[in-house]
This record gives sequence, structure tokens and C-alpha cells, in this order.
Amino acid sequence: MIGKVIDLTSYTFDSDIRLSYAVGVSASFVCTVINATAGKLQLSLTATTTRALAAAAYVWDLKLISGGSSYFYAKGSVTVEATSSRT
Repeated sequence: MIGKVIDLTSYTFDSDIRLSYAVGVSASFVCTVINATAGKLQLSLTATTTRALAAAAYVWDLKLISGGSSYFYAKGSVTVEATSSRT
């Protein structure tokens, strides 16, 4: 665990994947609270959303929203690679 645990009870979430932070959304994560008081949140993509992503390097971020306030809590990169085993 890194940093302070945030109680997620009063939050909603927005988490997106983009080719860069300056362009439109390529996909959105499904945000599922696993344990709100322990600060555990799962980000996932549906199979349909994953199949629609082109092979490329992307960036992502996670925004926490509560009441009229919001802030970006985490960000990173994700690489989508083509595969020959499934289409």
C-alpha cells in the first residue's frame, strides 16, 4: 500500500484511456468499488471495449468526484498489443 487510505464511500469515479492527455477518450474503465472504507477500487474494461482498442501506447487517469468537487487521483500508461491467438 502506498500513501493514505481514502474512504471511497462518498465518491463516484471517472477513468479514461486516451492516446494522449490532449486528445479525446479512446475507452472508459468500469470502476467497481471492492471495499469503500478500505479504499479498494477495481478498474476494468469489458471485452467489447478491449477489442475496440487499436494496438498502441495509451495514457489513463482516474478522477474522484464528491459533491461539487473532483480531483485526479491516479494516472499512468497502458500498452495494447495485437495478438494472433484471438481476434
